[in-house]
Amino acid sequence: MDSLTLGLVYSGAASLLLRSLYQFIVIYNALLIVRILLSWFPQLNWSNPILSVLSQLTDPYLNLFRGIIPPIGGLDFSPWLAFLLLSFAMQVVGQFA
Repeated sequence: MDSLTLGLVYSGAASLLLRSLYQFIVIYNALLIVRILLSWFPQLNWSNPILSVLSQLTDPYLNLFRGIIPPIGGLDFSPWLAFLLLSFAMQVVGQFA
């Protein structure tokens, strides 16, 4: 293969990777929204397999920000920071995808 062909192959692979990463962030953002909305319903059984998987996927990311912003008046504002960082990542990846 010549260098132009290799460049095109790597460019195509990088583009595919960036588009995939962008789609992952979009899907993860939607999962976070669902998780946060469901947290408003304390009667939900989080041992339900679907809710348990949702919690296992989203809580580690949200816990990073819960350590930075403690709850104020019983309200957890850490998801705002989580969404801000995710939005920034989506913009950066979207520019290159």
